[in-house]
Parts: sequence; C-alpha cells; structure tokens
Amino acid sequence: MKSFILRSAFALAISTLIFSCSSDSDSDPAPQECPPSFTGINCQTQINPSKIKITKFRVTFFNNQDNGASWDTGSGPDIFLQLVNGAGGSNIWISEIYYPDVLSTGTNSFEFVPNSPIIITNVTSSFTIYLGDNDAIDVPSNPNDLMSSILFNIYTTINGLPATLLLTDGKAIPFRVELSLQYEW
Repeated sequence: MKSFILRSAFALAISTLIFSCSSDSDSDPAPQECPPSFTGINCQTQINPSKIKITKFRVTFFNNQDNGASWDTGSGPDIFLQLVNGAGGSNIWISEIYYPDVLSTGTNSFEFVPNSPIIITNVTSSFTIYLGDNDAIDVPSNPNDLMSSILFNIYTTINGLPATLLLTDGKAIPFRVELSLQYEW
C-alpha cells in the first residue's frame, strides 16, 4: 500500500508540473489593440487615411540667387508658396502672405499657415509645391519668378504617417520645406 501511495503521489506531482507549465508558443497570440492608423496581428499594416490636413508650411532653405544674380535688383526675393495638383495641375492653395526682401541663411525659416487647414482627400495623388518671388509688388510690376518646385507624394503606404513631411528639390543649393500634417480615417 505504501508503494501505491508513493507512486500515486509521484504521478500527481508530475502531472501537476506538466499541466501547470505551458509555453507561450503553444497558444495563439492575444489580439492587440492597434492605433487607428494600423491593423494586423502586430499592427504592422498601415491603413490609408481618408483625409490629410496640411496645417503649416515651413521653408527652411532656398537659393538666394537666380543664376548668379539677385532675384530682385538690390534686395532679396519676396517669397510665397503655391500648392497644385500633380505636375502643374489645378491650384489648391496659394499663400495669403509673402515675406519681403528675405535671404535664406540655413538658420532662419519662414512659416506659411493657411487660414484654414488644406484638406487633401486624394491622398495617394502627387502634388507640386512652388516657391515663388512675388514681383507684382515691384515697380514696375513683373511676372512672378519661379524660384524652385518639388513634385511629391504626400502619402505612401509605407511612410509611417509622419506629423512633419520633409521635402527637398535635391539641387546643390536646395529648396527645402516642411509640411505639418494631420490624418483622418
């Protein structure tokens, strides 16, 4: 009888150890709650937003010269921005202000804040941002100068949904601009 009790106690101890220990690999992963912009088991799949709002543009650098000459005789350019669909398509926005007689130093920047956010619903389309020199204020008035432009996609399926999108034209003396973005799903 003693032998039976010892064997039973041993069997009970072994079965308790076996059933009380489990490996995480034996079970399905627990469902994870993803932020609204991602889906999937590990939230690895980015969801396309239904809208992107551009709340601010910040010009951080531009070429102070037009092929070796000043943009404006005796002064710096009077900069403004314009956003259009595609490569020269319809106008979406033109800055309500311009900065008169400015030069880019690499340490200064120029902010353009739309009166209301620019709402982009065709989020996978391309856009062009233009940097211009406002010559309408010159005496005599001249057509505005195109200082530089950047063709870009505001959204890609792998961009990670940045709050600030950094753009550059890639030239030796670059035009650089940052877009402040908000997303909706």
